[in-house]
Amino acid sequence: MWAWACLTALWSCVAVAQDPLDAAFDQYWAAENSAVQAQAVSEILATGASFEVIHGRLSAGRTYSANVPTGTLDLSNRSSNGTKHHYRVLIPKNYDPARRYPVRFYLHGGVQRPAWRKGGKWWGRYARFESEEQITVFPSSWKQSMWWTRRQNANLRAILDKLKRSYNVDENRVHLIGISDGATGSWFYALRDPTPWAAYLPFIGHPGVLSNARLGVDGQIYPRNAHGQYFYVINGGLDPLYPLKYVMPYMELMQRAGGNIAFSFHPDAGHDLRWWREEADNIEAFIVQHPRDPLPDQLRWETETVKRYNRNAWLMVTELGASASDQQLPALTQLERWPTLGFKPDPDSAEGVVVVKVSAGSVARAAGLRRNDRVVALEGQPIGTLADLESALGQPQWGDRFAASIVRKGERFDVDFVFPTQAPADQSASSFRYRSPSGRIEVDRVGNRFEVRSEGIRRFRLLLSPEEIDFHQPVVLISNGIESWNSVVRPDAKTLLQWAAKDNDRSMLFGAELEIEL
Repeated sequence: MWAWACLTALWSCVAVAQDPLDAAFDQYWAAENSAVQAQAVSEILATGASFEVIHGRLSAGRTYSANVPTGTLDLSNRSSNGTKHHYRVLIPKNYDPARRYPVRFYLHGGVQRPAWRKGGKWWGRYARFESEEQITVFPSSWKQSMWWTRRQNANLRAILDKLKRSYNVDENRVHLIGISDGATGSWFYALRDPTPWAAYLPFIGHPGVLSNARLGVDGQIYPRNAHGQYFYVINGGLDPLYPLKYVMPYMELMQRAGGNIAFSFHPDAGHDLRWWREEADNIEAFIVQHPRDPLPDQLRWETETVKRYNRNAWLMVTELGASASDQQLPALTQLERWPTLGFKPDPDSAEGVVVVKVSAGSVARAAGLRRNDRVVALEGQPIGTLADLESALGQPQWGDRFAASIVRKGERFDVDFVFPTQAPADQSASSFRYRSPSGRIEVDRVGNRFEVRSEGIRRFRLLLSPEEIDFHQPVVLISNGIESWNSVVRPDAKTLLQWAAKDNDRSMLFGAELEIEL
């Protein structure tokens, strides 16, 4: 009897081990990248498993091993052209494979430099970011692979994909933090490829840098794409690289576009991080309070290409061009400038700020300033340097008046800087450079019903998730006021598996695609 029981148990174990669906999913999960994983899809489909069973497996995800490296890891990726990207990862030493871990990417500044070597100091004091609560990533960027390039975009996605294959990552808590050039880089990802990221923390950066044609920015930047995203922005009032008067119009523009901007201003800080300890609790609170919504009900997108940067979550633009039903959607590109004095100062001035050039029609011109004048006082405060002037001026508003003292050819006299009561008609300017026409689309979803407005788009695709769509009921699309779809959409296991392989994301699974031509 004992022998028969053991034999029965043995056969039972063999049967379980040889279950075709288990074996197929083992192959699927073991794939080293999404391309190899996609090849394993046919093995799963060949088992005849139902859509519901496959969806359940994908939602649960792979089983993670405890036998993985922890601590500080120095790793690298190679791009398609062979370029090596070094990065450092801090894995909690008490890593628990049963727990989902948040991930933080830190993008460093100063990218105009030679390529980094393994173990390079592209970020200072790594140890202070060690934590048992999250996985921390420090990618590297340099002159030939700056944050806003196609190469770096592929690198960051590859890093995240590799992490998700070995460690139990919380896909909805992957945050992007950037300093200086890294902050500008975080704006690039928010406005070009936001799907993997939960929220953004750009510190002492400036999105307007992305309009510089000499930096090799990959494609065009659209403020509209900030819609529905969350940002915690910190800048210094005395920052000589990115003065507040130039940064704030971009923040206002992003807010007009629907971005959620929490802005922290440190009036006595320059292009530095002297405020870090003061802000530490606020930074932590922001990260905790802003996980990603992987399937938002409202999406906005603008792009000039369908080869890349054409997707936001479950929305994809697949063909550009005018259609008969085009709506007129606002461009959302014009900056409303903040009031400025309107003269170019010598940044190295001492004992007063020297005027290099006075702009026509400016407040400074109206006050009578000339080239080589020296501003030595403002509202009774002595002005020795440009930082003194910026601090005394603060952020003027339309209608403000400031009493100043200047020195001209050794003679001191008083002037008034008087700002107009409202912004002149010519005070707006384009935020970014545009060389190619773009397509714009807005989609609002309530249950199975989609309301679409578009301009310059001929075709788009909706990725339908079982978490949001009732596949037993008709899906209804109203595109530019016209009903373009009203029918039940059947979920498809192959579609489900292919998108799961591409995204490697348990919280963002798509069971059907709906292609709409306008």
